[in-house]
Amino acid sequence: LLLVFGIFTAAAAYAWSRGRRAPVATLADGMQGMPSDVVAYKRVPATEGEFFTQETLPKLLRQRHNTKAGVWGKIVVVAGALLYTDLEGDGAEFLLTHRHYGVAQPKLYHKVTPQSTDMAATSSSTTSPSTPRADVAPA
Repeated sequence: LLLVFGIFTAAAAYAWSRGRRAPVATLADGMQGMPSDVVAYKRVPATEGEFFTQETLPKLLRQRHNTKAGVWGKIVVVAGALLYTDLEGDGAEFLLTHRHYGVAQPKLYHKVTPQSTDMAATSSSTTSPSTPRADVAPA
């Protein structure tokens, strides 16, 4: 929870440093959300206050990839825009901005593509205590 809060704090600081107010972000229209009890356990880039840009967004994220079973990815854009493409099902596309975050569902293949030169974004991996992760043995 602190990690997710930290992302929104960083987003507000980023917006403030550029003379803008940070709006409260909502889930992109038409995207499936995540359970209400998720807890963040990993953030990329790992350093608080750092963001991926058009130049630094890893090639791996621009290509077909997925999360593990029981893991949701929360993608937060603090500037510019990022296109999330669902590579399963109907191939839906979602434009993520500072007003609309995205959620990568467990095990579903997707990719992201910068849509502006000023894009700045981060992602956190989250899990739900009620949904076991594939990489964690049961207690």
